[in-house]
Amino acid sequence: MEYKIKIENGIYSVQVEPLGDHLYRVSCADRTRLIDVLEVSDNLYSMICDGRSYEVDLIDEGDIYEASIKGRSYSAEVLRPDRMALLPEEEKEAVTMPEEEVLTSPLACKVIRVLVKEGETVEADQVLVIIEAMKMEMPISSTTRGKVKEILVREGQDADKGTDLLILTIA
Repeated sequence: MEYKIKIENGIYSVQVEPLGDHLYRVSCADRTRLIDVLEVSDNLYSMICDGRSYEVDLIDEGDIYEASIKGRSYSAEVLRPDRMALLPEEEKEAVTMPEEEVLTSPLACKVIRVLVKEGETVEADQVLVIIEAMKMEMPISSTTRGKVKEILVREGQDADKGTDLLILTIA
């Protein structure tokens, strides 16, 4: 089944193919992933994507979904055909996957440690920054393999929720 998903200013064409039980093949742009999803409790899912395990807190409000994965929040809107007709013509075509990813602070915090340098290649799930909020340390990890393009914070800096921490160029 094909879905049109709006994330920030981009519209993505996503193909979802059920393979049985909780297993799905999901394709977007030129990337295809095998995903095993199991609902653990209300709004909480266990997801294995290409052998990596994730805990996903998902809240849906009609066609808008808010997901929290490893302390990072994402918002996506599933566009129905009647909603697509209201979009400007240039937005109707699916865009390719983003070439960069901006990691943001999931809550107001203090940057404790920056564990990478600009130009460094990082792997998916690698801890890049450690923040502190309410006297608890929280690692901020990469969601994908890439290269650190720019570090936007320094150690000891206070950051509000949504503050950009660093930019990755996706490999």
